[in-house]
Amino acid sequence: MIICWSGRSSGLKAKVERQKVKRKKFQVYSFAHKLIHFLPLHFLNLFQSTSIFNPYLIILPFPSLYSVLKIFTTFAAVFYSENLDARMDQIVYSKNVVEFVTVANEYCSTIENVSHLTAEENLAKLQKLLPLLYLKASVVEKIEMVMDEELEKFVNELDYNVLHQKWLQLLGEHDGFYEVFDPNIQFGEETVRASISENLMDIYQDLKDCITNYSIGNEEVMNDTISECIYHFEEFWGQQLVNVMRAVHMLVYSSADFSEKSNNEEVVPGKGNPAWLDKFWGTDQEEE
Repeated sequence: MIICWSGRSSGLKAKVERQKVKRKKFQVYSFAHKLIHFLPLHFLNLFQSTSIFNPYLIILPFPSLYSVLKIFTTFAAVFYSENLDARMDQIVYSKNVVEFVTVANEYCSTIENVSHLTAEENLAKLQKLLPLLYLKASVVEKIEMVMDEELEKFVNELDYNVLHQKWLQLLGEHDGFYEVFDPNIQFGEETVRASISENLMDIYQDLKDCITNYSIGNEEVMNDTISECIYHFEEFWGQQLVNVMRAVHMLVYSSADFSEKSNNEEVVPGKGNPAWLDKFWGTDQEEE
């Protein structure tokens, strides 16, 4: 299992906590500043001159009254900030979000532990996980992002390629399938050959970044990573999921034979070993 964030989690948590404290102070002072300047100055003068208000406030000079108002609005801003945190907790720890993160974590674990099971066992597991993942993602409500900073990414190019190669070797010549729906050519007659392993890895990349950020435990990071992941689900990996689910279904209920092995264990694209991989990469060479 690849743990891309090893050795970085504690430092990242400390950094996020410092940013959270700084951001909370800014929210308090910003909200208090808005409240203070919400009332026009002529209203404050009227507040001092009238006798229907507290006489102890009436006899205070204007700067003192302004200080009292500033203290009041600061407490109001703190109360507002605490309520905002409470609402955020209700979102990130809601039933739908927790269930989505749980299924996403199981999916990532399946992708990472590809070598522990046979091709048939992996496909049978994906057959159950993919529709469940789609269901859990589709019931998560849209969430507004609260941070200005970009979320950290944990799946690097090396991790992606290593796992992609493992799935590519596992599925062999059965990795490719003809795409039924592609947004780029949906009105044309052209057909597209897609890859099961590539689709699985694209889904994995979004989900792994999401659950890793979520596991940090900071409510603002958790909020934004769920928001970003669901947005990507709607725009990108949700379509990939339903496309690859059809290919997985076909392999589960077909008589595909995954026991065939190449005579040459080394996989070198463009060198004729194996032929199906050259065909996938488009590097096959015609024999003279």
